[in-house]
Amino acid sequence: MRGRTLFAYLFQQTEFMQKTPLKAKYLRASAALNDQLCYFLFARSQLRTTFDNFKISDAGHLFLKSAFAKNRYAPKINIRIDQVQPFESEHERVTFGAYVSTSYETTAAGYISAALDLLKNTNSASFVLKQKKTPEDTYWNTLSASGCTNPALELRLTLSYIRQRRNHFIHLAPSLTQTLTNLIQHQGSALNAYWRPTIRELDFTSTTVTHFSERESIDLLMLLRIIIQRLDGHLASQLTPAGVIELVTSQLFASRPSRINADIRSNRVRKISSVLKRDFGYKGPLSDIENAAQRIGTRV
Repeated sequence: MRGRTLFAYLFQQTEFMQKTPLKAKYLRASAALNDQLCYFLFARSQLRTTFDNFKISDAGHLFLKSAFAKNRYAPKINIRIDQVQPFESEHERVTFGAYVSTSYETTAAGYISAALDLLKNTNSASFVLKQKKTPEDTYWNTLSASGCTNPALELRLTLSYIRQRRNHFIHLAPSLTQTLTNLIQHQGSALNAYWRPTIRELDFTSTTVTHFSERESIDLLMLLRIIIQRLDGHLASQLTPAGVIELVTSQLFASRPSRINADIRSNRVRKISSVLKRDFGYKGPLSDIENAAQRIGTRV
């Protein structure tokens, strides 16, 4: 082969998916929750300023129903302004825990479920579902059973840690489960090393898991976002190009079959190529795309 032809051949052989359309969807969901957390922090800061102003004016002895007479909920909290701190601390614990729990459900658990569906649709010939007790175990075992490589083990362990903290929080567990205890004892130090210097306050070796501080919660939400990005990059590399092309072509044209001529085929190829590049970061051989455009969603 001449140099240019050999380069084109090698380039063609190394084409692969760089992302999936799931990445943008679940990162948007993550960003929306982050915005809500930022709003809570903003509102808390403003309320603290108001309380501080009352204290400076020697009005800290006032009950909330007197200081906030126009707020219809103030009478339900029958305390003085200078007694607010314990209530605020408990509110923060619940609020931060709720944000972390919701983020896990929305991003991690949601992404894994959608990723398994995508893998099934693109790698149907080799796909083998291995249903386990946890989302991350199901995902990792299914990848192995389907002939795929697995993402970094630390991502799986981090998801397990966040899920178990979420379970501990929402079920009001009086003590740590043995599973979480074992993870903290045996994997905590390794996870701290893996995520250093990304995390600032989160400590995977700590057994204090009921309380979610502000910075620790931000660390956890940030890790969920990073994990989705890394899982998606890995998943993309496991998808078969032929399966992705078939899926995209079917989504575009299977429900609207039409007769095919040269112009229609050319338009279809451009559309398929555009979606593949936008959603999967993929630009493969035109011959594969032309073949799918000719077969799928056509009628005589």
